[in-house]
Amino acid sequence: MNSHQPFQLMGPQDKPASINQAGYPVNALPPLLRDVSQGLHEDTQIPIEMIGSTVLSATSLACQSLIEVIPPYTQEPEQCSLYFLTIAESGEGKTTIFKPIMKPFYEFSTEMKREYQQQLTEYKKHHDVWKTTKQALDSKLKKAVKNNQDSTTAKYDIAAHLEDEPQKPKCLNMLYEDATPKAIVLGLEEYPYGGVLSDEGITFFNGYTKNNLGLFNKAWGGETYVHQRPDGEVLELKACLTISLMVQSGVFMDYLKKHGKIAESSGFISRFLFTNTISTLGYRTENSNYDKSTEAIEKLQAMISVLLEKQKEQFYSNSPKKKTLRLSEEAVELWKENSVKIRQRITFGNKWEHIKPIASKAGSNAIRLAAIFQYITDEKSNEITRETLDCAYSCVIWHLDQASALFYPMSDKFKFMQDVHDLLSWMKVKFEKSKNFPFKKNEIEKFGPNRLRRVEKLEPILNQLISMRLICVFTHTGNPTLYIAMSPDNGLNYIGIQPSDRWTTAIVSSWENTPGRYQPLRY
Repeated sequence: MNSHQPFQLMGPQDKPASINQAGYPVNALPPLLRDVSQGLHEDTQIPIEMIGSTVLSATSLACQSLIEVIPPYTQEPEQCSLYFLTIAESGEGKTTIFKPIMKPFYEFSTEMKREYQQQLTEYKKHHDVWKTTKQALDSKLKKAVKNNQDSTTAKYDIAAHLEDEPQKPKCLNMLYEDATPKAIVLGLEEYPYGGVLSDEGITFFNGYTKNNLGLFNKAWGGETYVHQRPDGEVLELKACLTISLMVQSGVFMDYLKKHGKIAESSGFISRFLFTNTISTLGYRTENSNYDKSTEAIEKLQAMISVLLEKQKEQFYSNSPKKKTLRLSEEAVELWKENSVKIRQRITFGNKWEHIKPIASKAGSNAIRLAAIFQYITDEKSNEITRETLDCAYSCVIWHLDQASALFYPMSDKFKFMQDVHDLLSWMKVKFEKSKNFPFKKNEIEKFGPNRLRRVEKLEPILNQLISMRLICVFTHTGNPTLYIAMSPDNGLNYIGIQPSDRWTTAIVSSWENTPGRYQPLRY
């Protein structure tokens, strides 16, 4: 693995020497994946974060049936599949990068379908002969019974023949782009490893597939999914899926508006690694020669083809034995350190408070990604190094920051701060008209923004403004009426907050005594 800056929650990501506006941690990728991502980015100027996510999803799909990882918190192996969701607008180059990266999978899929059709043709021939023979044996048994003859031999022949019935071949299908939920379930029954990958995610979000969240959640966790067929037969399916969806922001936001509550409450959204692409349209230069990326893409395609051949070998031999990887002692310590840091960031008022369910999956996603990195870097190794896990965390933390920015406008924190800003704007107008003279608090309840007049809504907002040192609340001696003044911390000299011969003032609420619940929010 190459060197990179260690994971720091509060520190910025280092940017490679390119247009990398999003600060994508490309240096944390294994050399082959890094070379493809950087090469394609430099040759096409397509956002490197979109390329990186596509490369990682392809690698996950190629490895998921071959490896598993033992988490630090249990001895039960965990599968190494990942879910990616990349938001990019039309014309950004989704298809341009999707096709070459996914080429080995489509060629492999075509090859497996051709082999299946050949096997199916042979099966039908043998089954027709078997069926004709069974009919003859059935006729022989009926004749014996009808003539009151000994039917023991006929029964034995039929039983033996039933055991020799040719088995219908199974199809190794792993790509589900626009398939129905039924087709996915039936496909996973024959080969339990697959991928829902699409450079046009609208087919997923506007189709029926999105309604089968139970299957996707179970597949991510490696749990058994129970499916009842129309004929009443119950199918228990333990599947493993990689999901990678590229979708325009409008389509995704519309999905959240219509189905967001179900997707969030079911845990479906929390399993994804999000990428919110920063457009490079308008900044790209024409380039007809993909000199930097061609060789790297060919190496990536070759690696994927080798991994797919291993999947094929396991499929035909019916021996899906996975390689089990474990974290080294140093890697376990890193996992513990980062787990503590992430837990701190999801507490109230902190950086990832509003994406707590997503951040809670970070540790699992990190060890899965680390297992993939370790496997494609050193196939013989059974141990994940601390450096490899650190690289994986750099990627996962970057994706968490992407999710944080994406979902912040929908969070309670954002709505609360909008209320704070709206009340502050109203106060500023009032102070300007009165030349910064204090006013009675109950004037907000009478004349302030309508939605903020109720006490239960108003008090937290006032406390937030106080904790930000923008206002303070005071009273006059012998008068319980509360007044609001612009905080002395801003350097303004107040009329009306100074003591006089008739009364003195007492500060009731300032940033020093406001409850810690309203400490200045961090974004």
